[in-house]
Amino acid sequence: MGDPDWQIHATPLKFARAVHNTPLNKKSYSISTARFLTIPDGEDVKEGTLGPVVIWISVHPGSTSVETAHEISQKNLKILAGNGVDEVEVEWCEGVTSRLTASALLPDVQGTGGFYFHEVIDTDDNPSDKVLLVTNHYVVCEIENKKYDYRGTSLLHPKIRICGPRRFQRGLDEINSATISEGIDATEVGESIKEPNAQRERGDWTEADAKELRKYLAKLDEHEAAMLELGKLYSELTTNWADITRPTIGALEYPSPPSRLT
Repeated sequence: MGDPDWQIHATPLKFARAVHNTPLNKKSYSISTARFLTIPDGEDVKEGTLGPVVIWISVHPGSTSVETAHEISQKNLKILAGNGVDEVEVEWCEGVTSRLTASALLPDVQGTGGFYFHEVIDTDDNPSDKVLLVTNHYVVCEIENKKYDYRGTSLLHPKIRICGPRRFQRGLDEINSATISEGIDATEVGESIKEPNAQRERGDWTEADAKELRKYLAKLDEHEAAMLELGKLYSELTTNWADITRPTIGALEYPSPPSRLT
């Protein structure tokens, strides 16, 4: 097939920046904004170009058409322009949020992870068991616009950890809070059971009362099971993850943005 190098183009680095010193900063708003610094491949950060302010609008998948998004974007831009805010772009994205079962281990600024995904097949179409990490370049690299390549070297690879000590402790505190909350709910359900039990003892008992009691008992079982699972999780974390080296899930090899084929 010949040398494919002619097809390869380096992707420029892009960094999200906060929005400062724009007319928008003089307004009160509750929207997601950012500016993107684009750095040509191989160039210094000083050569980067700072783009316009971008306003993000997130919607559930399939809930908005292209036509509706365009119409609303134009209305938003008109409102902004009427308030002295020009040179703004509106971008839309689809997405959903979901609660992770291991929420107590999600990283914050002390962690080095964003989210993970499983590589189903590798570049040769072979099955892969790799789990890859997506994160910001600056989180794992001391110099944000420098390429790092530790592959095939004897250099000490920086460790990638699922969280830092502060986030780990906050996670334990969150588990304790969740356990207390489940205990309070269990107590409230226990109080609700007293009256149906009293009715049964008095003989003032109907099928509807029995159904209500079964419902409360099921709720009580749910809260007690949740407390048990939270207790097991807390015990496992304090026993097997308290050492800062334990949350290490891998080592950094090559964080530079990959090239792409066009």
